[in-house]
This record gives sequence, C-alpha cells and structure tokens, in this order.
Amino acid sequence: MIDLASFLTALYVKLSMKTIINILSTLFAVCLFTQKVDAQHQISIQTNPLNYFFDQTPQKTNDDGFSPFSLGLQYQYQKPSLKLVSVQFNIFSDANKWSAGSVDSVCLNLRRIKETNVLFSNKKQFVNKLNWTYGLGPTLRTEFFAIDTVATPQDAELIDYYQSNHLQLGVKGQIAIHYTPLNWLTVYSQLNFSGYLLSRQIARNYNEDFINDFGLNQRFNYPSRFHASLTFGVGINF
Repeated sequence: MIDLASFLTALYVKLSMKTIINILSTLFAVCLFTQKVDAQHQISIQTNPLNYFFDQTPQKTNDDGFSPFSLGLQYQYQKPSLKLVSVQFNIFSDANKWSAGSVDSVCLNLRRIKETNVLFSNKKQFVNKLNWTYGLGPTLRTEFFAIDTVATPQDAELIDYYQSNHLQLGVKGQIAIHYTPLNWLTVYSQLNFSGYLLSRQIARNYNEDFINDFGLNQRFNYPSRFHASLTFGVGINF
C-alpha cells in the first residue's frame, strides 16, 4: 500500500521554483475567469531580509562573505467585500559564524527554507491609497538546518554537530501595510509570525538527541518551530 504522507512529502520537496510559478499562474487564470469583474487581482514579488528564528542564532552576514538570500512570489485575490485571499511561495537561506564563548572555538550554522502559505485577510483603510490588512492561514515548509561548534584552527575536528531535514506544518499570522500610488501598482510591508506544530523527517539527520526534541514537551530551539520576519514587496494590480 502506498504511504500517502510519504508521497506528498516527496512531491513537495521536489517542486522547483518554475513549477510553483506555473501552479500560481494556473490559479490566477482560474480566478480571473470565474470571479466577478470588479474583483482585484495582484501578483507581486517580495523579499524578507529581516528574520528571527528564536534559536539564538544571529541573522547577519558572516565573516566569510556569505549574504542571506530571500525571494518570494505572491498571488492575491480581493473580493468585493474587501476580504483577501493570497497564496505565497518563499525561499530563504542564510549562514553565519560567531564566537562560541571560547577563544579556541566558533559556531557555524546554515539554514535553507522553502515555504508555501495560504492567507485569509481583512482589509482596512488608513487614508486614501494607504491600507492595512491582518489575517492568518496554514503554512507548509521544508527546512534544512545545520549548526556545529568548530575548534580553531578550522581544520580541526568538529566538537558538536547537529543537522535536521524536516517537512513542517503550522499556522502563519500576518499584519501588513499597503500603499497604492497608482491603480496598477502597490508597494507593501508585512510583519509575519509562523508557528509549526507538526514535523516529519524527509532526509538524513544527525544528532538524534536534538532532532527528537521537536515534541510538545521538549525544548523547541532545534529545529526552531517559530519564525518571525519582515517582508517588503512590489505588486502589479489588474
């Protein structure tokens, strides 16, 4: 018998950015031809340069010149009642190095995330052309996370090493400000907070003592089940 959960996990992990764009384009086409003509559609590109994962790892460029990378695509549909439905796909990666509290060791970490969200929001107007929205919805992500403590010089053996590869399901909340200087153009900023309750291993992990700590009664640091971010985006309306 086919394990449905395993099949869906493998399918999600193998999705490329091109596939996600095609899916969102199809969704847009369906909405465009099935909804009322006074509904508003928006496709936007976004980035979230500010992130916090509640696991005490810094969010900055490391000494080796690695720069964090973040890119997202969003489709949004606005109903005549000013209710919003949006679908997002985001990718994020970062790596950092910092002092381990000892003169002869440093900490290193690497994180890669692919995230898909569906958000249901309400829209309120501040002033003309300036609005704010608030809402929440389900979020699904794959997260690769590795952290180790390395003795210096760095060609020495690892002191401690942890690596996780998970598919995680949770809830995402969002508050956003939208400015529309032209009818066809919107710029926005989003404050996001995600919490993940369910986690499934999708690839080989290391240091099982840490990995099994995702349970409700255990520590939540590794892998972090929380993610806060600040997003900036530009959208085209039609």
